[in-house]
Amino acid sequence: MAKTSAEYGAECRPVDLSGFYNFPGEASGAIREKAGEEWWEELTEMARKSPRDAQKPWGIPFQLAGEQDPRVILVNRESPGLEIPLSGEASHLCFLHRWRQIPDTVKSEDPAEGLVAAEYTLRYRDGSSQVLPVR
Repeated sequence: MAKTSAEYGAECRPVDLSGFYNFPGEASGAIREKAGEEWWEELTEMARKSPRDAQKPWGIPFQLAGEQDPRVILVNRESPGLEIPLSGEASHLCFLHRWRQIPDTVKSEDPAEGLVAAEYTLRYRDGSSQVLPVR
């Protein structure tokens, strides 16, 4: 169901991503072994303390996970690509994400301004696609 923001007058429709939540839980893999238990436990605690339920950062409505685990989508360099099919038409897509630097023991480079931390690939109905960097 679309919601209209009184503040901006835009029609917004949060996408239910609950079927894609994978952390805390199955998203461990090789990164956990490389990063170490202490860092991994801090990441787990951060995920569990993340905002819950309906949120409106910058006036944009998002429906986040409730109290259950898993409650966030965790991807990393070793993760297989994640594909989330959408239907319909939109003039804008808004993503709410958070990036966390892995420990120096795994990657010693300091993050730099403009560093591409991730990419979203949008695939359109006509077969074209566009890669959007997350900085």
